[in-house]
Amino acid sequence: AQKQLKIMGIILYFYSRAQQCLEKRIPVTKILQLPVVTDIVRAKSEISDEQLDKFEHLKENIDLEFSKLEKEYGSI
Repeated sequence: AQKQLKIMGIILYFYSRAQQCLEKRIPVTKILQLPVVTDIVRAKSEISDEQLDKFEHLKENIDLEFSKLEKEYGSI
């Protein structure tokens, strides 16, 4: 149950960051191409109940990749 809550939290966090980018007119295709999308999809099978701390690392990767994307589009 704890793992499912962490996964849901990650998905909602990604969604929130994606919304911010969409408001800045960053194309949804660019958001979906972020490498972290694959990591989120794999999290259910690759992160065990004993490795819940890995979700914090995943959240950091979400921030990192969205920040790069925002900088890329902010300079246009």
